[in-house]
Amino acid sequence: MKIVIAGGGKVGETLCRELSLENNDVVLIEKKQWKLERIISKNDITGLAGNAASYETQVEADVSTCDIFIAVTPEDEVSIISAIIAKKLGATHTIARVRNP
Repeated sequence: MKIVIAGGGKVGETLCRELSLENNDVVLIEKKQWKLERIISKNDITGLAGNAASYETQVEADVSTCDIFIAVTPEDEVSIISAIIAKKLGATHTIARVRNP
């Protein structure tokens, strides 16, 4: 299963670790290059440095072919917008974590 995760915070890093251990094809989109490199070095995943709410970044991450897109960025707005873009691109399922009701 191909899974794209937007956001490399505590939740994103945990998702990368757990989902990659289940032999899923995981791609992480993270703004901070140093954080992305650290997570990639610890897990069997690929990654892309950029803004998850950017259409170009999602096209580069090949979101259109993913089974699940999970947005767990620190900013609720970025998570929601990135999930909407992923759905429009063709992601089968999208999930956006929203912390502020």
